[in-house]
Amino acid sequence: MSNIHNIDISLQDIVKKISKDVYLIPKFQRDFVWTSKDIIDLGDSIIRGYPISSLLIMPENGNLKIGYHGLLKDESSLNIVNSEEDSETKYYVLDGQQRMTSISKLFLSLDIRNEYYYDLLSILMERFPEDKIENDSGLNSSKAKINQEALCRSFNRGQDKSDKPTRDNNRFISGKSIIENKFGSVVSKFLRNLKDIDEDKFDKYMDYLNGILGAVSGYSVPATVISGDSELGVVIRVFEKVNSTGKKLTLFDLINAKSFQVQLEVYKGGLSTFLNNKIDDKISSNTNLKIGLQDFFKYNEDSEVYEKLDRIIRIFEIAHLLEQNSIPNLVQSNMLKRNAEFWFEMWNKKSHVLFNIIQWIEEENLLDIGQITFLEYAIAIFLANPQSFENARFKREVKKYALYLTISNTNFSKSNLDTVEKLYDISKRVVNEHEFKKYDFDALFSTPNLTPSKVLEITTTKAEFRAVLNILYDEKPKGKFDRDILGNKVLKVNPSKFDNHHIYPKTRVSDFSNKSPYNSIANIVLVDSKQNREEIKDKTPSDYFKFIENLEGGRDFSEANLIDLNEALKVSSNDDALMFITSRANKIAEMINFFFKN
Repeated sequence: MSNIHNIDISLQDIVKKISKDVYLIPKFQRDFVWTSKDIIDLGDSIIRGYPISSLLIMPENGNLKIGYHGLLKDESSLNIVNSEEDSETKYYVLDGQQRMTSISKLFLSLDIRNEYYYDLLSILMERFPEDKIENDSGLNSSKAKINQEALCRSFNRGQDKSDKPTRDNNRFISGKSIIENKFGSVVSKFLRNLKDIDEDKFDKYMDYLNGILGAVSGYSVPATVISGDSELGVVIRVFEKVNSTGKKLTLFDLINAKSFQVQLEVYKGGLSTFLNNKIDDKISSNTNLKIGLQDFFKYNEDSEVYEKLDRIIRIFEIAHLLEQNSIPNLVQSNMLKRNAEFWFEMWNKKSHVLFNIIQWIEEENLLDIGQITFLEYAIAIFLANPQSFENARFKREVKKYALYLTISNTNFSKSNLDTVEKLYDISKRVVNEHEFKKYDFDALFSTPNLTPSKVLEITTTKAEFRAVLNILYDEKPKGKFDRDILGNKVLKVNPSKFDNHHIYPKTRVSDFSNKSPYNSIANIVLVDSKQNREEIKDKTPSDYFKFIENLEGGRDFSEANLIDLNEALKVSSNDDALMFITSRANKIAEMINFFFKN
């Protein structure tokens, strides 16, 4: 294949190029994630002469123009040579970032936390086990334990960040000293510390160690070089073949890589950086959107990036197809064919409405019920027909369908295109038809026919639990659930204000063989968090029900939560409690089915 050729690069040449910042990491690559143990394992393979996986590189001065950062972007406090006068060709590292970065830490000491060394004693012990070198009296002062399984070791830099060529009386020599061929005197000094060897063994050990350490510079690393005139499609195909054992690039990674080819300066940082910055800017200007946007796009506080930006490209693609009256089928090859500007232009046209929709999703607690695929399609429908988002009845239809999917355990997938098209048609009807025809359509859902036994299986960890809680306390069927059991007004399920309170606490159930009902939605009510701590505290159910009975309106508050206070006050045993919970499960099932019928 004319687009690629295979070469071998010496370790010394790689280290020199790293020191000159020749190797560049495309921004679509994931961050360095190897642990110290991974780095040690690589160092061990190199000193033993074991082969390592091939690198995949491509000249930076070719057709492919993408955003990148230097190999060592996280080690800015350490020195690295950057010769601006050096005209040496720079290379994108398309595969091999983990190995390349590890080599820099092993042989250039470019690690802010650790330094990496080779254990001369362990090297000798492995080759000459019969000599029992570890028993030499000259080693009595050595503090480090012997580990023959790993000839490479790491030591914490501590507060003194300066490089140390050797440690432990020259027993350990840094990878940096080895690659710079400064090991001869270190080996000699180490061997002079051994008191129980004669000159013959000294010479034998000297020759062996010098041979082993001298071979490191010439260690051969295989590399596949992609021609600089290759197009992105070729790069992607080669990458996927070479990287078949690693984590494959996602569709968003590939689109992000292509996005660096745009000409406008404002977009040249790439799609991922652009979207991250735009979302952050929106949150800065409107803090009310923070929770919704960070939840929807999965903000990672450690890396300070949004991990689910891929949702945006799927939503935009579906919206575009709907606007074109095309089947809203997500086809990766078609999405990759779109020019890089397409995604930026869609953001500029759709982001204002997108922010409002996500805020609505957050307010309605829809992210909690586990229907993200459907929500992506629903958002796309709103974007394709923005006026439908202004229609309260249509938004309620969307929400009810999302709740129905969860309550009925129905899996919505990308193959449900007929449902998407029906919902899009409804969105156009509620906008374009005359008033008396607007709502003349069949609902996408039916009654889930929820049974009491099923309610008793809906425990607090399940998405159905959050869906039922949403219906009861957000939608308030039959006017119920407008207050908690202490009379506090409930507008929406709000975990920061209300606790999920077990009516009959699990800790007070002596026979816990059948725990599911006690942890089910039938045994849960909302209670104001502050009052839960101050008023209910550790009261037994009989005590706090008496407390509620004495509140003005207490019986009404209980009734609003489907609790018959008279029956609750009669509960005196586990069997009574289970009967009470079962009875309430029946009422909840009726309430949920009523909600979907109306």
